[in-house]
Amino acid sequence: MADQATQQEVKTKIIELLASPDVGGSISHACKTAGWSRQTILDWRKSDPVFDRDVREALVDGKQELAGMAERALVKRIEAGDTVSIIFTLKSLRRDVYGSQEEIAKEKIEEDKTDGMGIDKIKTLRDAQLLLSLLMGHFKHQISKTTELSEADKGKITETVSRTQKMLQNELVV
Repeated sequence: MADQATQQEVKTKIIELLASPDVGGSISHACKTAGWSRQTILDWRKSDPVFDRDVREALVDGKQELAGMAERALVKRIEAGDTVSIIFTLKSLRRDVYGSQEEIAKEKIEEDKTDGMGIDKIKTLRDAQLLLSLLMGHFKHQISKTTELSEADKGKITETVSRTQKMLQNELVV
C-alpha cells in the first residue's frame, strides 16, 4: 500500500484525470493512466468520503467537458455542411418535427403515462394507430406475466393482440 504522501498524490492525479475529457469519465481509464488498480481506487472511495465526493464531482466535470468538446466539434461539422451532423442535431433537438413517427408516438406515451396514456396528444389517425400498437405490445407483455389466467386463455389473448397489431402495422405502411 502506498504511504500517505503517495496515496494523496495518486488521489489528486485521479481527480485531475477524471475532471479532464481525456479519460471520458472512465474510472478504469483514469486508473490505468495513473498506474493504479481500479480496486485500490474503489477501496479508497469506500474509506474516504471526501475522496469519494471529489471523484463523483470530477466525473461530472469531466463528462461535461467532454460533452462540450463534442458539441463544439458538432457545430464545426454543421457549419461545414456535414449532412449527417445536421440530421443528427435536428433529430436530437427537434424530435417532435424530425423524429420518426414511432419515436414521436412513444414519447407521447411516456410524456403523460398517468393522464390517459397520451390520448389527449393524438392529432392524426397515424398517431392513434401507433399509440394503439404500442399499447397492445405493453398489454401482451402484461398478460404473459399474470397468474390469474390459464395458459390457453393467455395464448388466445396474445394471438388476438398480435393479429390486431399486425393489422395496425399494415395500415401504417399504407
